[in-house]
Amino acid sequence: MEKIVQMHEEVHPYEPDEYYNDVMYAPQTESQVKEARMIKQTIQTKRSRMLYDLRRAHVPNDACRRGA
Repeated sequence: MEKIVQMHEEVHPYEPDEYYNDVMYAPQTESQVKEARMIKQTIQTKRSRMLYDLRRAHVPNDACRRGA
């Protein structure tokens, strides 16, 4: 769903005239747009959390040198 909304937002302004009434390029409903944004936000939150956890788990090199 989110790819369809993204395609409409990014490709629609540049579509050729012969594809103007194509279903693939048709505007999405408000509920579809909300759902796509929610999915994108969930993915972004998961990625941010994973990156945060990886950074917290990393032991700095100078801590090893001090004998900690």
